[in-house]
Amino acid sequence: METRILIRTESGIKGFSYKWNQDQTDAFYQAGASKENLVIHENGTDHNFSYYFPSSNDCHRCHTDSKSVILGFTTSQLNKDVVHNGHSVNQLELFSKSEWLDASDFGGTYSNLPKYVDYRDQNASLDQRARGFMDVQCATCHNLQTNTGNAKLNLNYSTSLAQTGLCNKVPHAGDAGMPNRKLLEPGHPETSILMARLNSNDPALRMPAVATSRIDIDASRMMNDWIKSLQDCR
Repeated sequence: METRILIRTESGIKGFSYKWNQDQTDAFYQAGASKENLVIHENGTDHNFSYYFPSSNDCHRCHTDSKSVILGFTTSQLNKDVVHNGHSVNQLELFSKSEWLDASDFGGTYSNLPKYVDYRDQNASLDQRARGFMDVQCATCHNLQTNTGNAKLNLNYSTSLAQTGLCNKVPHAGDAGMPNRKLLEPGHPETSILMARLNSNDPALRMPAVATSRIDIDASRMMNDWIKSLQDCR
């Protein structure tokens, strides 16, 4: 469907979107944002899906200086096992052997480096899964450097729950149709505005605000269980 690239220029990083033709022989630069209606076949069921091709300006809504512009290319997200040539290998080790990274920068070892768990990993703790999910999906905008919009949140993984501005706090950017509720109420996902936003397909309410058009059921279930497990904001 599409290839997105970031290019470093003298004036900074710029994003570009290229749409592939039906024959998959060439891709063409998209000067502005556009949509294409598709039908997705999933688990024996057809779903209507509106695919969004972003404009160059859209790229900068997420690729900000506060997160070093290049999202995903962080130690915590890259430090995991992947399959290469039929064998399981640590991805950082693979990059080092390919001379994409200098192993001397982190002592040549990987076991002690920070890493996020897959939010779908049932063997990991709910706290690890939820906080890693929010760092990747939310902290791009919601951090001390960016402070996007009116929601004064800091959802970085290293920030304690009490300091995120989320737990037992009233909203600063709308109540998502839930008056007199908190952004996150420990033990009560049903009254937490955070869950209302995660479970919404309304562009005015949903979070993440961009690059989403379907509710992530697995993420919603995991976040619901995490909030239910909380007893306080510690």
